[in-house]
Order: sequence, then structure tokens, then C-alpha cells
Amino acid sequence: MDALNQIPSHLVRGENYGALHNMLQAAGLLNQSVNARNQAMFKWQHAEDFRTVKAKYHQAAVRHKLPFFSDITEGRVLAATRAWYNVLYGHFGKDVVSGFKEVRFCCGTVGGSFPVESCEEQFGELVGFLGRLCVRPKFIFCTRRSTSFEDNRKLYAMREESNRPPEDVFMRGVNLTIALYDDYSARNPTRAFRLYTEDMFDPTVNATLAQNMLRFLGERPTKISFARMPGWSSGR
Repeated sequence: MDALNQIPSHLVRGENYGALHNMLQAAGLLNQSVNARNQAMFKWQHAEDFRTVKAKYHQAAVRHKLPFFSDITEGRVLAATRAWYNVLYGHFGKDVVSGFKEVRFCCGTVGGSFPVESCEEQFGELVGFLGRLCVRPKFIFCTRRSTSFEDNRKLYAMREESNRPPEDVFMRGVNLTIALYDDYSARNPTRAFRLYTEDMFDPTVNATLAQNMLRFLGERPTKISFARMPGWSSGR
């Protein structure tokens, strides 16, 4: 997060307890209104004027009961969700990149957003939602390169001890997450960038890594550091 915020035009927020996932769920619930009984007959457009809406109502009202009459459309739900995103995340205009980091999109682990059994489906739903919500979304998927339990123990320890799964179940989720991130990044190189924690703090590769990330973001070369902000173990 801090490396991105060293770019003058970027403002990336920290973790927000899965707020975007809640927004996705809210949009899905609102879209149920689009498909409510009576709605299909009106063939609503994204936004219609008062006279058009009234005319459609009067035309139908003499022939049908209309308990669910409403001109909520998928377009309006998307517009409302974009407004919600702009308010919550404080987007500051077309020349500013707004974003956030979040650790709660990991199959079957912290936060439980994606149960292992449906993780691939929900991951696809999430990135698809962001693709519709944002103009030019960019994803930076960061994990350890290692798939060993010892190297991922910190993530495991983030759960309450009474709510930790068996180690093999935990690692099944980690490995599935890594596979999803790797696959999506390989198939969408202009939209997704793969970042490994080990490389961020390796002085033999992190300078090149930083410039590759800037290139992916469409930014001019500049000096950024992955280690400027104190870590949890520093005590600061």
C-alpha cells in the first residue's frame, strides 16, 4: 500500500474489513428488484423521464395489478453503487487513482469471505463486479511465493485460535488463492500484476520489481520503496 502511495497521483486506503465485498452483496440484493414480478413488461431503460414513466404506468395499470411497479434498473443500481464507492473511498477526480488494500479475499481463511468450496466462483464474481464498477481497474495480487505452512504461519495466526482450521485445510485455501491469482494475472496481464512478498524485500530484485509495477500502472519511472513504512515487527 505505501509503495503505491508514494506515487503522486495515487491514494490507496488500508484494510476496511471487507467493505467492498459487502457492497457487492448489497448490489446483488438490489438487483433482485430489477427482476421482481411485473418488471419485465416495462422494458425499462437506464434512466427515463417523468412523462415516460407515467405513460408506462397508465398503459399497464388498466390491465394488470402492479404491486411491484418500480423503475429500478441494473443501470441505476450500478450508478448508485459507483456513487457509494466514490463516497466511501473518496475518489478525487479523473487524475487521481483511488484504491484500497484488503487481506480478506483469501480462500477459506481470514474473514471467511470466500469459502473454499465456492472460492473460484466468488473470486470471478468479485473481479467482474470491480470491472463493471470502475473505469480502468487494476489488481495487484500479493502473496508469498512459498506454499509451505511455515512461511504462511502469520496469515494463519490472524484468526482467533478457537476459529483456526486444521493446518492442511488452511493450506488448501492458500494454495487455491495462489492458483487463482496466478491464473487471472496470466490471462489478464494489462489488468492484474502478480507481486510476491519475498521479492518486495529482496534488495537484488525489488528495485526492478518496483519499476515493473510502475510500468504496469502506466506511471513514469520514479523511486519508490517497499520498506518505507515500519513493519509489525519493528515496534514502531
